Amino acid sequence: MKIVVPDHIGELTIEQFQAIHDTDDPVEQVAIACNIDRELINQMDLDSLDRVTKVMGNFDPTEDKNWPLIQLVDHEGVKYGFHPNLSEMTVGEYADLETLCADLYTNLVGVMSVLYRPVVEHHKKHYTIEGYQANDPNESFNRLRMDVVLGSLAFFLRIGIDFVINSNQSLKEAKDQL
Repeated sequence: MKIVVPDHIGELTIEQFQAIHDTDDPVEQVAIACNIDRELINQMDLDSLDRVTKVMGNFDPTEDKNWPLIQLVDHEGVKYGFHPNLSEMTVGEYADLETLCADLYTNLVGVMSVLYRPVVEHHKKHYTIEGYQANDPNESFNRLRMDVVLGSLAFFLRIGIDFVINSNQSLKEAKDQL
């Protein structure tokens, strides 16, 4: 029997990612990642299980530091867009995002529900998304792939890094002018 083992963490869903990290049982982790019954894992020989767990050992989100932002994603028959203009976020969006990020791991579905919403208009590279509905997490995002999640999180990390670099450069230039 052949089982399909995801190549990297980006192929997992939010639900799988959270479930894998909520257990220390390697048999359960393999069953979750491969989307198969635990009983099938129990019937595997040890060499096969070892090969699978070695592949899964690469499920480190920091392994690939180049997760690209996926602005538009088709998910379960709906096109979702990343918030097209973060400087125009509403107070509700910002407040909910700040609250949800306090426990990011647990609230991945909520965070993605703030950042990604159904596209209502799309022309070439420009699109608009549905208005924000507070406290309305999109439960289908439990099945959203982690490459979308990691791309959006990496986007914010890159902004933070750029801010630190630019702040240091500005401070250095100001000091040099004194």
